[in-house]
Amino acid sequence: MTLKTILVNEKELIRAARAKVTVFDIFLQFLIIGATSFGGVVPYLREGLITKNHWVDDKEFVELLSIRQSLPGLNATNMAVLLGDRLKGWLGAIAGIAGIRPVAVPARSGPASPALGFGGNDCMRGESFYNLPVGHRF
Repeated sequence: MTLKTILVNEKELIRAARAKVTVFDIFLQFLIIGATSFGGVVPYLREGLITKNHWVDDKEFVELLSIRQSLPGLNATNMAVLLGDRLKGWLGAIAGIAGIRPVAVPARSGPASPALGFGGNDCMRGESFYNLPVGHRF
């Protein structure tokens, strides 16, 4: 097999995977990523989006990484919005957010708030606003 054949086969695999992806698939994949990616999300995103589901190739993944890192908010949430939108439009973006948010935000800010004495602090109550992707703040 030549490199050109491998690349053509990869593109066909991605095209087929994108054709059969559902909004629920996006939700479920980002729910799994959100539940298992404490301390670093990139390896989990790569495993779930490229290796397991074949929704993007390496080049597109790096492009999405670059975009998500330039946006304010949580990187995993930004990736969920970008990829969900790319796969299924605004419904896919909502499914990505719905999947990644229920686990990531409570695990990140919930347990730490009382321990650090931030339970009644206005700054911590406003944290949820800053954790939203930029397009959902206004």
